[in-house]
Amino acid sequence: MGVKRIEVTRESSMAVYNRLLQNSPLGPLVPFRPPRKNVYTVDGRNIVAIVRADDRKEGIGEALRLMGGVEPL
Repeated sequence: MGVKRIEVTRESSMAVYNRLLQNSPLGPLVPFRPPRKNVYTVDGRNIVAIVRADDRKEGIGEALRLMGGVEPL
């Protein structure tokens, strides 16, 4: 009993890929989750913060502070 050697080539890899693409097994059907409510809104409008800063970290911190922090998440 010898070991069968298989040469891996671009063509053989593409053949396997195409076979799996054409005959892929179906997964179970599941219902969609409802989208989460955007907590950064006021009266149905999105909250946006525009900050200019030389330090990116400080700018992100200031923008989060202006929007109400990360606690709403």
